[in-house]
Amino acid sequence: MSYHLNIKLGFKQIHIKVIPSQTLANVITTICKKEKLKGNYKVIFQGKNIDKSVSIKVTGIPTNAKIELVEEKKRTLTAAQVKIAVQIERERLIGNFEPKQSLFDILEYFDPKIGILNRNYFSDDNLKEFWLEPCIIYMNKKYKEISFLKRTTLTSIGLTTGSALFRILFEKSGLTIEEAQEKLKEKKKLKKIDAKQKWYQQVQKEALEQQKKEALEFEKLKIKYLALKQIEEKEQKKEQEQKQFEEQQQILRMKQFWKEEDKKKEKIYELIRLEEELEKKKKERKKKAKLEKLKNFKHKIQVFPPSLQEKTSEVINDFDLPDNFFNPKAKELTQMVRNSTQKQEQSKMLQTKKLRKKLSKANLPEISEVILRFVFPDQYIIQITFLPYDTLQNIYQFLRENIFQEKKKDIYFYLYVTPPFNKFEGKNQKTLKKLQLLPASTLRVSFGKEIELKTEELIKEELLGKKELF
Repeated sequence: MSYHLNIKLGFKQIHIKVIPSQTLANVITTICKKEKLKGNYKVIFQGKNIDKSVSIKVTGIPTNAKIELVEEKKRTLTAAQVKIAVQIERERLIGNFEPKQSLFDILEYFDPKIGILNRNYFSDDNLKEFWLEPCIIYMNKKYKEISFLKRTTLTSIGLTTGSALFRILFEKSGLTIEEAQEKLKEKKKLKKIDAKQKWYQQVQKEALEQQKKEALEFEKLKIKYLALKQIEEKEQKKEQEQKQFEEQQQILRMKQFWKEEDKKKEKIYELIRLEEELEKKKKERKKKAKLEKLKNFKHKIQVFPPSLQEKTSEVINDFDLPDNFFNPKAKELTQMVRNSTQKQEQSKMLQTKKLRKKLSKANLPEISEVILRFVFPDQYIIQITFLPYDTLQNIYQFLRENIFQEKKKDIYFYLYVTPPFNKFEGKNQKTLKKLQLLPASTLRVSFGKEIELKTEELIKEELLGKKELF
């Protein structure tokens, strides 16, 4: 698995592909080589300084994250140390080391406490003793062989500061103890730690002297800074007083402005209230008019017996509407003109299905009466006029109370339409307008499969006198 990092270096942005086990110090060195940069750089992610010695996976930086490289200011050299913890079997030891020290120096440091370099094992014949070679594991990488451990330093691994954990394991080397001791003695020729310690001591002395000089300069600058700060504070107080005075004046002006606006708003609210009251009165009037229509409305009832000459299907679908029904009113003509203009405008615009349905319902003409024909199983037809605001529940009640005989009011029946088959139950409270049964429609009456009744036995005797032939 590979990570992608977006690195900001000044005004540049660099995109790099990185391994998650790789340390940030190695990433910085590769960028410096490509861009030909010199000096030390620190890593900043989300406003925080991140340790360079740690791997990318441990830092918690995600892929495609934005990282900023900032050049560190030159400081006096100090003897930096790395805190290393060594885990062997069930024991853990801690020590401080310089970054230029090798991995073999770390093993030699902990050898007298645990005995890392003097472990052995016997051969299968138990005749010879062989040396167990120590191996260091850091960040899922194995470092072994004495010559390689002497060459690799902590800086080459990416450890310059901070802390790290080494795990030590032992492997069979195939070397005898004498051969191993000769390799271990070669260390004295390669390394000279005493000279390095002297150099670090000199660096520390120089660093302390420079720190003293910097402390004196800092005190002088501090005195100058305090004097300038007092002058700035006096000027800031004057500016604050002026600002406060201006703000108070602005607040007074705003208060006057808002008072005037509140008066305007009150007038507007009064106008809105008056308009709402007028709308409420209009609605109440409409409701009263509808109720008066319902009270004063007289249902026209006509009974048609079955014809023997003509087919029933032709009779059922043939409606005799009056001539006044087809004469348009002044309101309907105005609506037709408006609808034609609206259709032209709406055809240019994109619309959803719901919007189209609403517009089509709004454009429908107003109908004052609805003609319903009820077809019984023996092809008797009863034609009744209703209002478009009547519900199916009202229609069921009207049939039971005004058309059926008193003895047969409680007979089960239901209304339906074909084709396609659509059943209307008696508890349905939808209006005829919502059910789209305007201006006229045929409803069939059914009493179930088991019951067979004749309409002459079901209908009142008064209605049988109103028979009309086709």
